[in-house]
Amino acid sequence: MHHQTTPVRRAARAAAGLTLLPALVVAGAAPAAAHDELIRTAPAVGETVTTAPSEVSLTFSGELIDGEGIQNLVQVRDADGNQWQSAAGTGDGPTFSAPLCEGLPNGDYEVAYRVVYSDGHSEERSFDFAVDDPAAPAAGTAPQGCGTAVAGASTAAS
Repeated sequence: MHHQTTPVRRAARAAAGLTLLPALVVAGAAPAAAHDELIRTAPAVGETVTTAPSEVSLTFSGELIDGEGIQNLVQVRDADGNQWQSAAGTGDGPTFSAPLCEGLPNGDYEVAYRVVYSDGHSEERSFDFAVDDPAAPAAGTAPQGCGTAVAGASTAAS
């Protein structure tokens, strides 16, 4: 048996097609609109390490830009707000890292960072890790310039 398409059925099919069109357009555009993001850290977010790390490393899903008035930044602080990175951070493509003071004592640390991605958007966040190293020095035995208060420093937003 052959069914003829009536004007009502044709209109219903056209309306159904138009209803799906915006969803397809949005779904197709979503990947292009996605921003880069933090994808990996060392030490890992929330990790308790049993050996004090020599650096913190952050890897992002896209390239970072630096220079021409743009500066990426990472700061590592203990629970008292004292800084523990031994030098400014450096970037290499999508990875940004900062060396830590030798002999990082046991305790909780916050890594605050601000980066600018190649698409021009910036991100300011922080994450925590902890050191529980049986061989770590007692708190307060940091090398000169490490484990000291940071004048005028503010913590990046989580």
